[in-house]
Amino acid sequence: MSLLKNGIYNNSVTTYTVVVCIGYSIDLIIYMLLTAGGVNLLLAYIASFLIGGTANVLLLRRFFAPGQFPIIKDVILSLSANGVIIIVGLIVFSLLVYWAAIPHLLAKVLSNVVSFIANYFTRRTFF
Repeated sequence: MSLLKNGIYNNSVTTYTVVVCIGYSIDLIIYMLLTAGGVNLLLAYIASFLIGGTANVLLLRRFFAPGQFPIIKDVILSLSANGVIIIVGLIVFSLLVYWAAIPHLLAKVLSNVVSFIANYFTRRTFF
Protein backbone atom coordinates (compact mmCIF):
# COMPACT_ATOMS: atom_id res chain seq x y z
CA MET A 1 0.00 0.00 0.00
CA SER A 2 3.00 2.33 0.07
CA LEU A 3 2.27 3.10 -3.58
CA LEU A 4 -0.81 4.97 -2.41
CA LYS A 5 1.37 7.58 -0.72
CA ASN A 6 4.25 7.66 -3.21
CA GLY A 7 4.95 7.44 -6.90
CA ILE A 8 2.19 7.23 -9.48
CA TYR A 9 -0.57 7.47 -6.85
CA ASN A 10 0.36 10.96 -5.62
CA ASN A 11 -2.60 12.46 -7.49
CA SER A 12 -5.33 12.89 -4.88
CA VAL A 13 -8.14 11.93 -7.27
CA THR A 14 -6.28 8.75 -8.20
CA THR A 15 -5.55 7.94 -4.56
CA TYR A 16 -9.15 8.59 -3.62
CA THR A 17 -10.39 6.37 -6.46
CA VAL A 18 -8.11 3.45 -5.54
CA VAL A 19 -8.97 3.64 -1.83
CA VAL A 20 -12.71 4.03 -2.37
CA CYS A 21 -12.76 1.14 -4.86
CA ILE A 22 -11.34 -1.07 -2.12
CA GLY A 23 -14.01 0.13 0.30
CA TYR A 24 -16.67 -0.18 -2.36
CA SER A 25 -15.59 -3.79 -2.98
CA ILE A 26 -16.25 -4.47 0.70
CA ASP A 27 -19.69 -2.83 0.32
CA LEU A 28 -20.50 -4.92 -2.76
CA ILE A 29 -19.31 -8.21 -1.23
CA ILE A 30 -21.40 -7.60 1.90
CA TYR A 31 -24.40 -6.74 -0.30
CA MET A 32 -23.96 -9.93 -2.34
CA LEU A 33 -23.64 -12.09 0.77
CA LEU A 34 -26.72 -10.54 2.40
CA THR A 35 -28.92 -10.84 -0.69
CA ALA A 36 -27.71 -14.39 -1.31
CA GLY A 37 -28.79 -15.13 2.25
CA GLY A 38 -32.29 -13.86 1.51
CA VAL A 39 -32.08 -10.42 3.15
CA ASN A 40 -34.46 -7.83 1.68
CA LEU A 41 -32.74 -5.83 -1.10
CA LEU A 42 -33.26 -2.44 0.54
CA LEU A 43 -32.07 -3.66 3.95
CA ALA A 44 -29.04 -5.27 2.33
CA TYR A 45 -28.34 -1.99 0.50
CA ILE A 46 -28.42 0.00 3.75
CA ALA A 47 -26.38 -2.52 5.77
CA SER A 48 -23.70 -2.86 3.10
CA PHE A 49 -23.57 0.93 2.71
CA LEU A 50 -22.97 1.38 6.45
CA ILE A 51 -20.27 -1.29 6.56
CA GLY A 52 -18.64 -0.12 3.32
CA GLY A 53 -18.91 3.52 4.41
CA THR A 54 -17.16 2.78 7.68
CA ALA A 55 -14.44 0.86 5.82
CA ASN A 56 -14.05 3.81 3.46
CA VAL A 57 -13.58 6.27 6.33
CA LEU A 58 -10.89 4.08 7.87
CA LEU A 59 -9.13 3.57 4.54
CA LEU A 60 -9.41 7.23 3.52
CA ARG A 61 -7.93 8.36 6.82
CA ARG A 62 -5.03 6.00 6.35
CA PHE A 63 -4.24 6.63 2.68
CA PHE A 64 -6.01 9.79 1.44
CA ALA A 65 -6.06 12.36 4.23
CA PRO A 66 -5.53 11.95 7.97
CA GLY A 67 -8.75 13.78 8.88
CA GLN A 68 -9.22 16.64 11.27
CA PHE A 69 -11.49 14.81 13.73
CA PRO A 70 -10.98 11.86 16.09
CA ILE A 71 -11.75 8.56 14.32
CA ILE A 72 -15.14 7.90 15.98
CA LYS A 73 -16.31 11.44 15.25
CA ASP A 74 -15.03 11.12 11.67
CA VAL A 75 -17.01 7.90 11.13
CA ILE A 76 -20.18 9.44 12.59
CA LEU A 77 -19.79 12.68 10.62
CA SER A 78 -18.98 10.85 7.39
CA LEU A 79 -21.96 8.53 7.67
CA SER A 80 -24.16 11.49 8.59
CA ALA A 81 -22.89 13.52 5.65
CA ASN A 82 -23.65 10.57 3.41
CA GLY A 83 -27.16 10.29 4.84
CA VAL A 84 -28.59 12.37 2.01
CA ILE A 85 -26.45 10.51 -0.48
CA ILE A 86 -27.76 7.13 0.68
CA ILE A 87 -31.34 8.38 0.31
CA VAL A 88 -30.62 9.45 -3.26
CA GLY A 89 -28.85 6.15 -3.87
CA LEU A 90 -31.81 4.20 -2.46
CA ILE A 91 -34.20 6.11 -4.70
CA VAL A 92 -32.05 5.44 -7.77
CA PHE A 93 -31.62 1.80 -6.72
CA SER A 94 -35.37 1.35 -6.16
CA LEU A 95 -36.26 2.95 -9.49
CA LEU A 96 -33.76 0.78 -11.33
CA VAL A 97 -34.85 -2.45 -9.64
CA TYR A 98 -38.59 -2.01 -9.19
CA TRP A 99 -39.49 0.30 -12.05
CA ALA A 100 -36.90 -0.35 -14.76
CA ALA A 101 -36.49 -4.06 -13.87
CA ILE A 102 -32.69 -3.85 -13.89
CA PRO A 103 -31.04 -6.72 -11.99
CA HIS A 104 -30.41 -5.65 -8.39
CA LEU A 105 -26.64 -6.18 -8.49
CA LEU A 106 -26.25 -3.92 -11.52
CA ALA A 107 -28.59 -1.39 -9.90
CA LYS A 108 -26.39 -1.44 -6.78
CA VAL A 109 -23.30 -0.67 -8.85
CA LEU A 110 -25.02 2.09 -10.84
CA SER A 111 -26.61 3.77 -7.83
CA ASN A 112 -23.31 3.85 -5.94
CA VAL A 113 -21.66 5.90 -8.69
CA VAL A 114 -23.59 8.88 -7.28
CA SER A 115 -22.26 8.30 -3.77
CA PHE A 116 -18.72 7.76 -5.09
CA ILE A 117 -18.65 11.22 -6.69
CA ALA A 118 -20.55 13.02 -3.93
CA ASN A 119 -18.39 11.46 -1.22
CA TYR A 120 -15.24 12.70 -2.93
CA PHE A 121 -16.42 16.30 -2.93
CA THR A 122 -17.79 16.03 0.60
CA ARG A 123 -14.51 14.66 1.96
CA ARG A 124 -12.42 17.20 0.04
CA THR A 125 -14.57 20.07 1.32
CA PHE A 126 -15.28 19.16 4.94
CA PHE A 127 -12.79 16.53 6.05
